[in-house]
Amino acid sequence: MSLSPDIASGIATDSPSLVATTTGCDVGQMAVVMPRHPSTRSFPATHPDSRPFDQSDGVRLRRRVPELEPQERVLRAELSAVLAAVDAGFLTIDASGRVASQNEAAVRILGDRVDTLRAAFGPLGSERWSVDETAPQHTTELQLVDRPDRWLEVTRFAGTAGGASEVVVLRDVTEARRSRGLREVFLSMLSHELRTPVTSIYSATDLLRSRLDSLDDEERAGLVDDISEEAERLLRLVDDLLVLAHFDEGIYLVQEPSLLQRAVPDVVERERRRWPGIEIELRMQPDLPVVTGDQTSVQQVVRNLVSNAAKYGLGMPVVVELDEGDEPGVVARVLDQGPGVTPEETEALFRPFFRSTRTARASSGAGIGLYVCRRLVEAMGGHIWAQRRASGGSEFGFWLPEYAYEPDDGVSADVAPIPDAGT
Repeated sequence: MSLSPDIASGIATDSPSLVATTTGCDVGQMAVVMPRHPSTRSFPATHPDSRPFDQSDGVRLRRRVPELEPQERVLRAELSAVLAAVDAGFLTIDASGRVASQNEAAVRILGDRVDTLRAAFGPLGSERWSVDETAPQHTTELQLVDRPDRWLEVTRFAGTAGGASEVVVLRDVTEARRSRGLREVFLSMLSHELRTPVTSIYSATDLLRSRLDSLDDEERAGLVDDISEEAERLLRLVDDLLVLAHFDEGIYLVQEPSLLQRAVPDVVERERRRWPGIEIELRMQPDLPVVTGDQTSVQQVVRNLVSNAAKYGLGMPVVVELDEGDEPGVVARVLDQGPGVTPEETEALFRPFFRSTRTARASSGAGIGLYVCRRLVEAMGGHIWAQRRASGGSEFGFWLPEYAYEPDDGVSADVAPIPDAGT
């Protein structure tokens, strides 16, 4: 560490300087640095033992300074190492409001070095919050000017006496804010999406129990169908919620060989029974390769995509296609003839709890089905997309990579072809 300006000036000039030592080293609390050319002047300052300072004190101090300087350099190096290691950003602000120093974490969080807080946060960043003895710090959350999707927690501490400078601590709270928002939406969604099927099931079973003898066969069959439909809706919602819970807990899918030509036809057949008024066609390219994936997860993805197409496809036919695509692996596409997605929605559709304002009234939903699809597909090493079809409607598709066989995995690459599932 470089010497204190007061010490340096006291040694290099002909004037005495009064210096307070704060390094924690074993030096007197107060010392007078004598001028280079001693004089017979007396000084008003006193030594801690109540005797006046004399020339010998100055000599001792000048001898002590070279011993203190290495210790100060070590302290500075230790402090720099600590600031470099922490995740939080640290900035020091001088009396004019300019950034005097900033650690690497601050540069990373802010995206670049800044000269003032205003440069990072706009007008709010230039405000100097009052910091006094009763309120030594102030914390708020601010958006970055050039990246409004990023939120930082900004804590400002009083620096030297009189508020001449400040220390600012930055922490990225973008994900925390997003999690809080998702939690609020999630709780709101649960109160409706879980209550609705449960209420329907309860009402139907209560009616069957209380009026079973007075209901005719058609009425009883209708109530049973309602119970079955709502129970399936509840089961699908629970399945999606369990997927999200597993990912939050750090549980990942086992990468294993999977045949889409075996997994998908079963899903299509179940969806045909669920949507009897909608034609669902399956088209498969023969001799599709084995892909990396979990069969249960593949079926959940296809089920969510087909169900989504049936709900928002205006009752028009839905087509499910399987082919090899351009990359080694298999591409699955679900094509509908609905209103189609807009370019602005193609990414938002796969975010949790997003529902398009153009189609939300067509059918109820939790807004997590497509998000679950994205998480599952990415966990299996693939990618998923949504786009508007040139002929009208939407295409929702995903790609899974071809399975890479290891010599000792016990899996044969020779897989018998699967008969065409037809339409």
